[in-house]
Amino acid sequence: LNNNIGLDFFAGYNYSRTKSVFKKTTLVDFGNNGSTDQTSVSEPTMKYSNHGALVGVSFQIFLDKKK
Repeated sequence: LNNNIGLDFFAGYNYSRTKSVFKKTTLVDFGNNGSTDQTSVSEPTMKYSNHGALVGVSFQIFLDKKK
């Protein structure tokens, strides 16, 4: 706008991706005798992605140096 004031315009694109894997082991004793009667293992997976557009304006003021 002049020597001490300015405007910036910007545009951009955002992308992120996440993948998580968990391992869970379950041991079951049906008879309370201390031995494992059943074992199950599960590995649930979570995946998601994010997309986004950015648009913005920046206002700047530059101060003069003191002499």
